[in-house]
Amino acid sequence: ESISGCIPIRIGGFHIVQPPWFFTKIVFPFMKVIMPDRMRKRVRVYSGGEAKILKELKEVGLGREVLPSEIGGDVILDIESWILEMTSRGL
Repeated sequence: ESISGCIPIRIGGFHIVQPPWFFTKIVFPFMKVIMPDRMRKRVRVYSGGEAKILKELKEVGLGREVLPSEIGGDVILDIESWILEMTSRGL
């Protein structure tokens, strides 16, 4: 309940790809203890080879066409251009 009250959005799923070892061994187990049960069921952690991760993500409806190129997807993220565009719009 404490985390749910702090996040003003509804989370359908939270996918963490290739986290560092200390996240999966130390941080995430602690986070699971304090997370509400509904949120805990929605968080998934993926590690291993690129093909394995892409296969697992596709099984939950996340195909290459919506994934960033850093993890083997087709979407090329250009944060600097996005920031310049938003700044020019006054946002």
